[in-house]
Amino acid sequence: MIYAGIDVAKDKHDCLIVNSNGKALSKVFTITNNKQGFNELFANLKTHSKDLSKLKVGLEATGHYSNNLLEFLIANDLPTTVINPLHIMTIPGISYRMAAIIIAETGNFVDFDKAEKVLAFAGLEPSVYQSGQLTSTHTKMVKRGSKYLRYALFNAAKYVCYWDEGFKQYLQKKRSEGKPYNIAVSHAAKKLTRVIFHLVKTNQPFISMA
Repeated sequence: MIYAGIDVAKDKHDCLIVNSNGKALSKVFTITNNKQGFNELFANLKTHSKDLSKLKVGLEATGHYSNNLLEFLIANDLPTTVINPLHIMTIPGISYRMAAIIIAETGNFVDFDKAEKVLAFAGLEPSVYQSGQLTSTHTKMVKRGSKYLRYALFNAAKYVCYWDEGFKQYLQKKRSEGKPYNIAVSHAAKKLTRVIFHLVKTNQPFISMA
């Protein structure tokens, strides 16, 4: 999957294209806010993937400055989401690249009414098996859902646990319970998902719980 994040301004837009691992596929480039600039962006995107279904574009929500570009992208069948990355970017440790993947994969959470549905979509809910009368819940992640969203949330959680004291304490708590590092991080990723969902839905900035 290829993601394009666009920082919208009045006369020009700054663009960054990354892959599903968050690796930049090109340097940040600037296009003019007109048909010529839009065509330049479209041509650049097609050099990375001729299959438009493998492209996702996120536009910063800045009012009417993005309207013409949004119409152009939709007319050219590019999956596009208008986003406000500030909700996620207020969380220490989340980079613009990871935020772009999270928002693009969830469509800015428009189609989700519960955080648990986001967890299921990301494949972050625990797997469950039954044996006779015993039901056992594993804390490992299931292998379904969006692998791109799962990757972004899991890796973002690692950095958030390093930079935010509240998440750091949460990770330490899970480790003290005897959970291996990756399992503890998966718990932090679930917590992070619920926090991001709440921030986006309530239009609030992040406040550390430490």
